[in-house]
Amino acid sequence: MTNLAAHVTERDWSGLVVSLAQLCGWHAYHTLDSRGSGYGWPDLVLARPPELLVVELKSEKGKVTAAQQDWLDRLAGCGVEVAVWRPRDWGEVEARLRRATQPGRHDGHIPDVRGSERHAVMAWETFVAAVVLLAMSIVPAVVWTLWDRVRGDE
Repeated sequence: MTNLAAHVTERDWSGLVVSLAQLCGWHAYHTLDSRGSGYGWPDLVLARPPELLVVELKSEKGKVTAAQQDWLDRLAGCGVEVAVWRPRDWGEVEARLRRATQPGRHDGHIPDVRGSERHAVMAWETFVAAVVLLAMSIVPAVVWTLWDRVRGDE
């Protein structure tokens, strides 16, 4: 996925992560317009009791700002699980969101989504969503590249 991941925008990446999180039973909060918010607050807050996960989402080329890193460090210092996820991290993201709970932190009923027909359906839906998002990101780039080649601009 690494070559394709370079063409995924942060917006598309965010949509894919939120969709998978919701399929796995997480409640997701994503600030749509951060202009009125303080600098650096992470993109995504995911809650699935007893877990709280705060994530900064970046495209392959996106850089974590000092203010974003400060928030992540402070939240981690408070015991909150934090992460920075990029499209190349898809396998890690999927594994984390599907995991029933963190070891030693299970104090409520969280349905296991593995080993069932539902898991197979969710995996297929996730794969299809990833392909669609990648295609939406890649097709314009391919078309413009081919157009440039036809015109001899390369």
